[in-house]
Amino acid sequence: MSSYLKRYRTDDPVTFWTHAAGTLCLLAAAIWQLALAEYFFMLVSLIGAVLLWLPKAAEALFHMTLSVPLKMTGLGLILFSLLLGEQVNLYYYIPFWDSILHTFSGLIFAAFAGALTLRFCSTENGKLALHPALIAAFTLAFAVFVGLVWEFFEFSCDMFLHTDMQKDTLLEGIYSTFFNSDNHSQLIITDGSIITADGVIHPISGILDIGLYDTMQDLLFNTVGSLIFAVSAGRFLAGKRTWLGKWYLRTSATAHLVYIKEEATPTPQIHTNGDN
Repeated sequence: MSSYLKRYRTDDPVTFWTHAAGTLCLLAAAIWQLALAEYFFMLVSLIGAVLLWLPKAAEALFHMTLSVPLKMTGLGLILFSLLLGEQVNLYYYIPFWDSILHTFSGLIFAAFAGALTLRFCSTENGKLALHPALIAAFTLAFAVFVGLVWEFFEFSCDMFLHTDMQKDTLLEGIYSTFFNSDNHSQLIITDGSIITADGVIHPISGILDIGLYDTMQDLLFNTVGSLIFAVSAGRFLAGKRTWLGKWYLRTSATAHLVYIKEEATPTPQIHTNGDN
């Protein structure tokens, strides 16, 4: 392990020291949360410290090279989410902070999927065997799937650990058919009461909220970020030098990749004995 880290520090010193500094910040946050008895967020900080090194682990596992901008953006996403979002509480102070992070997370995971595809879908002579549109579709599907798994994680934490990762949304009213026998007539659920279609008011205690709007908004922005990169990756691999593709896909190991278009093989002519 020490020799591996030494080689990492020598080959890519900027990324190494940046990741090391980020790890120290997350470990310090974990210690602070332990002192405050915030055990769940302490665990999240520790997990974040491990996640910072996943890009390098992926490079070693799959024998691939990720671009420096991709690794640095992933680092920023984790720090902006776990440190600035959770510790400084920017989720509360800056509108759409969570949506911005989900957009970038979709873009980053799509970029990783694109790099992974280039690693395993190039021929021996260094040519790209798959159509760029197919690679773009895979990057989109991969990133959307990762976003979906994350929402499952948030729901599980809220369900079993009683956290509030799926943030509440204050609504003026919720339209439902649950309390009507015909399951069609619309009623309105407001703060402290339920108003049916015929105007009857049913007082209720508590607030009805399950984080649905937060979940759907997260999935929406994750998909938007994934789609932005998927379109850019498809254009980049088709020969259009888009800046997103250049930043996140072009490395010394992938700069030579070019999509091979299969050319039609001429049909051989069959000569008979009667031909001259």
